[in-house]
Amino acid sequence: MPMNPLKNSEPYSVAIESSGRVGSVALGKGPDLLEEIVFSGKMRHSSELFPALSKLLQNAECKPGDIRILCITAGPGSFTGLRIAVTAAKMLNFAQKTRIIAADTLDVIANNATEYVEKIGKCPPAIAVILDAKKNHFFSAV
Repeated sequence: MPMNPLKNSEPYSVAIESSGRVGSVALGKGPDLLEEIVFSGKMRHSSELFPALSKLLQNAECKPGDIRILCITAGPGSFTGLRIAVTAAKMLNFAQKTRIIAADTLDVIANNATEYVEKIGKCPPAIAVILDAKKNHFFSAV
């Protein structure tokens, strides 16, 4: 079956979530999620990010140069985890001119409510996101 040439021209994108204790990396093409790898445990960002990214690219038969967009969560969250994602993003930008998109972690979590809102058929007046910042502190947004 021939592939859709328009679909083939859509860019590859990578998303890195490293703001929490358990991170993940995902590969997409255009609007489609191709694959996601969630790291095996808490605080495994630095040891698992690049092997997971390599596996995603290998499974999709593409190279780092094929990635046009890299999305990262920019916090709030784990300072070390965020630094790891920012460093990976800057490296790809420097080496491949990959476009970087940094998204607020709380906005990304709130956006996940979209599926629920569509399912119930009405929009709540507000969505509140609260994250544990440790030591009796919290990150929150409405």
